[in-house]
Amino acid sequence: MKPGEFARAYGNRWPAGAAESAIPALIWSLQTDTATALPGPGGAAIAFEVGQGGADAAIVAGWRDPAGMAHVELLDVRDGTSWLPARMAALAAALEPRATVYDRLGPAVAVGDEVTRAGVDAQPATFDDLAGAASAFLAGLAERRLWYRPHPALDAAVAAAVRRDVGDRWVWGRKGAYSVAALIAATLAVWAFDHAPPPPEPFHVR
Repeated sequence: MKPGEFARAYGNRWPAGAAESAIPALIWSLQTDTATALPGPGGAAIAFEVGQGGADAAIVAGWRDPAGMAHVELLDVRDGTSWLPARMAALAAALEPRATVYDRLGPAVAVGDEVTRAGVDAQPATFDDLAGAASAFLAGLAERRLWYRPHPALDAAVAAAVRRDVGDRWVWGRKGAYSVAALIAATLAVWAFDHAPPPPEPFHVR
């Protein structure tokens, strides 16, 4: 992690000149959940995102529990992107996600093609998808309907979150000093779960 990210994630210290996060620190801190386990095969959706210039990439799972509460868990985050297609293929085989998405308008577009060639059914999200997902993610946190498993990289991404207005709507901005790849992936993971086709009904012979 970069020094500033480490200071924020572990020391709750903001570097000089850092902007205030679009996600209030108090709201974020109230939504931690270390008890809820990642669902088994078919129980979650996956999203991946790439940081500016391909500096890093993150993979996040999103799902809802029986009570309808949304959950996100950062599955992997590393520098660069060369590792991403193979890791996505392995996670897809293990988790059998209901849906797999990425932002086709951002830095993930080139890697998304590689992930698809690796055998993953990864679907690109549109701007409308991104805008709706970001608003829903923030509302879920504020209304205490969305929970996350703590991870330093996700905490750092949230601390760096800014809104980028596009007309009457907004999405997460990417051009700050710190990567928000983990936040965008988390946002899309919940959206992907909510918009995935329902799982098939069990087959019964009558």
